[in-house]
Amino acid sequence: MEWEIGAECLACVLIVLVLCFSREKFYTQMPQTRLYYACLGFALFSTLLNIATVVLMGVPGLLPRWLCYTLNMLYFTFFPLLEAALTYYMAYLIHGRGPCFTRVAICLGVMLAAALAVVFTNPFTGWLFYLDAAGTYVRGPYNRLLYALLVACCLLLVICYIKQFRMASRAIHRMMATLPLLAMVLGTVQYLFPPVMMTGFIPACILLVLFFNFQSQRINTDFLTGLSSRSALWYAAGTCLRSGQSFYCVAVCLRHFGDVNKQFGHTGGDAVLRQVSAYLEALGRRAVACRFSGVEFVLLFPGMDAAGYAVLEKELSERFAAPWQAGSVCCRLDAGVAGIACPRFGDTAERLTAHLEYAIQQLKLPGAPEALSFDTEMEQRFSRRVALRDVVVRTLSGQAAGVAYQPIYALDADTPCMAEALLRLCGADGTPVPTADVVSVAEEMDLIVALDWMMLEQVCAFFGAHRELDGCAVSVNFSARQFLAPDAERRVLDTLERHGLAPTRLKLELTERVLAGDIRRVRAVMEALAARGVEFYLDDFGTGYSNLSSVVSLPLQYVKVDRSLLEAATNGGGGALLLRAVVETFRAMGRGILLEGVETPEQYALACTLRADRLQGYYLARPMPGEELCALMRSGARRTRRT
Repeated sequence: MEWEIGAECLACVLIVLVLCFSREKFYTQMPQTRLYYACLGFALFSTLLNIATVVLMGVPGLLPRWLCYTLNMLYFTFFPLLEAALTYYMAYLIHGRGPCFTRVAICLGVMLAAALAVVFTNPFTGWLFYLDAAGTYVRGPYNRLLYALLVACCLLLVICYIKQFRMASRAIHRMMATLPLLAMVLGTVQYLFPPVMMTGFIPACILLVLFFNFQSQRINTDFLTGLSSRSALWYAAGTCLRSGQSFYCVAVCLRHFGDVNKQFGHTGGDAVLRQVSAYLEALGRRAVACRFSGVEFVLLFPGMDAAGYAVLEKELSERFAAPWQAGSVCCRLDAGVAGIACPRFGDTAERLTAHLEYAIQQLKLPGAPEALSFDTEMEQRFSRRVALRDVVVRTLSGQAAGVAYQPIYALDADTPCMAEALLRLCGADGTPVPTADVVSVAEEMDLIVALDWMMLEQVCAFFGAHRELDGCAVSVNFSARQFLAPDAERRVLDTLERHGLAPTRLKLELTERVLAGDIRRVRAVMEALAARGVEFYLDDFGTGYSNLSSVVSLPLQYVKVDRSLLEAATNGGGGALLLRAVVETFRAMGRGILLEGVETPEQYALACTLRADRLQGYYLARPMPGEELCALMRSGARRTRRT
């Protein structure tokens, strides 16, 4: 019989091409990648054996009989191993490691053992093949048993797929819609046309499909830089942690890289990124270089200690101090470097990820150093930040927030005319947490707007529910982000209506920072709400953001002069003249004056001398819970001045 081996030769070419285009450092290979390489190896070796045996069968007597028989036996040994390896790999993709995968492995082991038993007994039974007296290859009566193994493996995969159907990814669905059918079709062609050798071509086609779906470099490496993906980084870290090996994770953050893109365009910026990536990848033979995100990179150095990191930090500092040349692009880069010793500060993937993200965030802060090392103090700051994040989450769920109200008095009145709502927060252990710290973290988490609206809702609900507060207005901070909300006016008015609170009783405080933003949008919102009776106060005047033209152009009823000006006015020097000038200027503009931070008899006397319209401070009343404010308003008690 004449054998056609063209398909087998093509199979070898395909397998070699896949091997060339799927190279990875062995240290970064994940389990599925190593399984895939094992399948490639089995496929290439069994296909080469098949080609060799077919060529030898065409020239009887070229090699000794025993050598021809041994080559055929090797082929029949490796082919079931290839089938089992491919099935094992695809079952791993479908199930991952787990009880179901273990059962699949047991079934495969049983089927493979049976197939190999047939192979190893062939010298005595001749079931698969034998060589006649002339040394010619003759098929045995059960030569097709290996195809039965292929069918059994396909059925096993189909069963696995059906059990995991709902949890399978799109890539798994594509694989199962293609591979079993492809294997069956090619197997049928081989069965119907025995002279056409396709036993290597079938697995080669399967491996090619798997490569495009699961092993492509676009999945395991970054497309732009060619560096490893995050998954490869975490696998390398997990390998070190499981083996007990110490290592360093080094984050490299390119700061102000947007300036490079602006100057040279994104094409030039990409060229610079590739240069940086090539440099970072060449730093260590066993190092894993990963593009963590955007212009942030992470290097993992197995076995590195603090001394090694110090040397590396110096090398990185010297290199980034020099210019980078990428074609016609020449620029300098501002890079920050952070080192994390593991497993001390990264004994799990989750903890290491959190610490890396925090370290990169610190490198981006204004005035951040060129290099830092994650130490115990930094870990404590990180833990503090995590606790603050928990406070934010608990606050938004209604578990950690409270509101205190500080009475505000008209100059000649003895009962409050209004109160400022102040957010009071507590940690999980009940200890008070500085509101400014929580607000900072809420801004990082992009939850500050939700926190602001929650505050407005809670305050309006309280004042709307207590009739004894009908003669008292309330002021609430209104942030720049709230002004930018497209439905800001409607949300404020809906909140007032929902709780039965008249718009004239709500005073919204905006900081000078708001005036540094979209002033047109701010003015539009203010005018719409002012038309319904809501008043606006400019808070903390004197902290450096606003200008008088902005104040004049906006519908502001009151200006709250920052406590720092009142302190300076009572400490001698020219502070008193400055404060008097501010008060008289705003009064001439038709704005009311509210002096905050009145905490001493001297400050109170000065405020009376200046005839400020309203006063607020500890000298008059401290912030108090809402129930105490209600009691104060019910009793009509006169204000108490502290000495």
